[in-house]
Amino acid sequence: MHPIDTADSDIGGAWNSAWDDLVWRSDPRSIDQWCTSSSWASSARQAFHPSREQVVAFDEGFGLAMARVPNADIHGGALVPMESVWLFGAPIVGPDPEHAASHAAQYFMDQRREQSIYLGGYVEDSQWWDALIRAFGSSCDLFGGEERARCRASLEGGIDGYLSRRTRAFRRNLRQGERRAARVGIEFEIVDANEPDDLLRRLHRIEQRSWKGMDGSGIEGSEMETFYAQLVPSLSRGRALRACVAKDGAGCDLGFVFGGVQEGCYRGLQLSFAESARDLGVGNLLQWHEIQRLCDENTLTYDIGMQMEYKLFWTEEQFVTRLLFARKSRGSAQSRV
Repeated sequence: MHPIDTADSDIGGAWNSAWDDLVWRSDPRSIDQWCTSSSWASSARQAFHPSREQVVAFDEGFGLAMARVPNADIHGGALVPMESVWLFGAPIVGPDPEHAASHAAQYFMDQRREQSIYLGGYVEDSQWWDALIRAFGSSCDLFGGEERARCRASLEGGIDGYLSRRTRAFRRNLRQGERRAARVGIEFEIVDANEPDDLLRRLHRIEQRSWKGMDGSGIEGSEMETFYAQLVPSLSRGRALRACVAKDGAGCDLGFVFGGVQEGCYRGLQLSFAESARDLGVGNLLQWHEIQRLCDENTLTYDIGMQMEYKLFWTEEQFVTRLLFARKSRGSAQSRV
């Protein structure tokens, strides 16, 4: 195992590729691969916790990418995921959970400054979860933490397959929305290839006319702006970005949707529209346009992120991960998982 401490820069370069290789070789039933990827993790760290020192360790079948939090609590410092805002991504990866978990536990026990480790992003009772329990349970007190649910839909069978898994009312509403859009001249422009900075400026102009922008959420606000300013160019460089803008008959931008495709999985990132276009159903039309495009590309999974009520109509399953917290034991290790 080769530990590498990178206090001033992100994983980057060859390590970036090595990490992503291990991510996509990890069990997709146990971790959220998309949000474990370097694009997501590095963008989140730079946006939300840029001063945290990174801790990166690799061997042929194991990767650990975390950050140090000095004096996290009364017990001392902690190792936390690089993305510790939503805790979607897994900080330890590899094709063999037992091998990777045991290496990670040994690495953690060798650290004198850190007394705790936060392992977010694993599916409970999966191979990875069980391997982490075994690896850390012999020398650490274990605690189960919060759950995080993402809404997902299968795109197998293309458009017909997707629609067959929706309700009759859902399909009827889509048809009515498409007819209404055609009558008022709404068009959709694919903007993946636009220069990322220009694209983001355009999206911000739309967002400022939306309820999200007025509320200071969505892609607005300094931290979220930084997050997307890192993530969008990263996806663009890898030709993974999928972005679309809805326009009215006069060519005025009404709304946008964007996300990224990696290894057959689309992860939705943001959807927004001007308040003036609310009655036109632009949000639904953008989402439907994106799904049709993904089906044409033979994308297999449609993931639109954190659970919200409206997303349940577009999806049929939830992908749920849970936080596992381990603290070095001062006596016999205990488990409250």
